[in-house]
Amino acid sequence: MTLKFLGIKDIMQNIKSVIVKVWLYGLAADFIGAAAMLFNPQAYTYNIYTVLWITGCVIISAFFIFRFNYKYSLETSSLDNS
Repeated sequence: MTLKFLGIKDIMQNIKSVIVKVWLYGLAADFIGAAAMLFNPQAYTYNIYTVLWITGCVIISAFFIFRFNYKYSLETSSLDNS
């Protein structure tokens, strides 16, 4: 709907070329964040350090999702960066 409102042509081609890459790179970024959680020395206790560790891992995942989508997924589409 937004692409149509913005007057983008070839909407289906953009969707097909981007959606699978976004999904796969998002999954990879989630695995990176989950792997970072494995290095928590206090994994089975609940305290402020565990909460901060989990928050940091979520931030790591979010960073990689942004980076992968911006750098690899959206570069093949005909959409501009603005």
